[in-house]
Amino acid sequence: MADEASAASSAGWVLMAVTVLVASWVAAGLKVMARRRGASLATRKDLGDFELDEVVCGSNEQVVLLGRFKGREGAALVTVKNAGSKARLDDEAVAMQCMREARLQLKKVNNNYGYYSTRLALFGHAAVDVVWPVDAETVQRQRPRSWVAVRETPALYARGVKPVAFSEAQTKRQQWVYQILDGVAEQDDVVYADEVFMLVSSPKWRDKADSAQLLLLAIPHDRELRTVRDLRGAHAAQLRHMQDKIFETCSEKYGLEPKDILLYFHYPPQFYHLHVHVCNVMRTHDRGVERGRLIDDVIANLEGNPNFYRDATVLYTTKEDSVLYQALYPKSEDE
Repeated sequence: MADEASAASSAGWVLMAVTVLVASWVAAGLKVMARRRGASLATRKDLGDFELDEVVCGSNEQVVLLGRFKGREGAALVTVKNAGSKARLDDEAVAMQCMREARLQLKKVNNNYGYYSTRLALFGHAAVDVVWPVDAETVQRQRPRSWVAVRETPALYARGVKPVAFSEAQTKRQQWVYQILDGVAEQDDVVYADEVFMLVSSPKWRDKADSAQLLLLAIPHDRELRTVRDLRGAHAAQLRHMQDKIFETCSEKYGLEPKDILLYFHYPPQFYHLHVHVCNVMRTHDRGVERGRLIDDVIANLEGNPNFYRDATVLYTTKEDSVLYQALYPKSEDE
């Protein structure tokens, strides 16, 4: 019996060692792939090899294009953003003119995201964002769709949202976040860091000299915190620490006082690693009134009830064909 127990224990240790080894190989492989993608995006000078499949959406301010780079595997999503033109950008001919003309100046690259600036004859300065390769969920978020209200109970969260938030697919999509936290990418954009969190400038803050357009992200190191649903009373002190350091940093670096700044979470978030949006109150920014959770309110709720976000029914809106909505309300095989 003792020999059998010893053999079983040894087998268990071997299985655990193999599991850890495979996990390390997978992680190393993901990092190598990310570096290769980053290198490709970093050396991109134009969009001449972009083959358009579809104009996903467009307006006076931007056009979102889905296609592929010739000879490259995986779909690519290209967004051309412009604030000055009165011409709509969703016309395919206009979109392809932008592709032919664009000479790209690299701003930053992280994982499969590349950010550039360019000048186009049609409307002058423009920002160009490239996601390559792009997954179906990211593309789907850009499509015009009907919105629906969700009243998410704890049971609905456990059944629909939590499996999505902690899924392997979401972990892969968040590699760009982990590369920041690991000190691999976007370190020039880090404005403050300590053992609790990192504060980085957002790619959406184009003109860093204009503090009226301030937009930062505060990202905790704890990778088990995916959304506000994971916060408990013990995290209130951590959030206060983050708030204090954000105010200090914004005062020292940008001359802004607490009255000039909004700090808030989104629930549901755009990506499933907990983060705080930091923006100037003067900035025109889609805060998503039904998705926004002000950090002061979150701290007060946690201090009043340590399990507030575990037990609360949360109201928000989402798009009807989003991954989130499909997870919350899966269609039966008969539909």
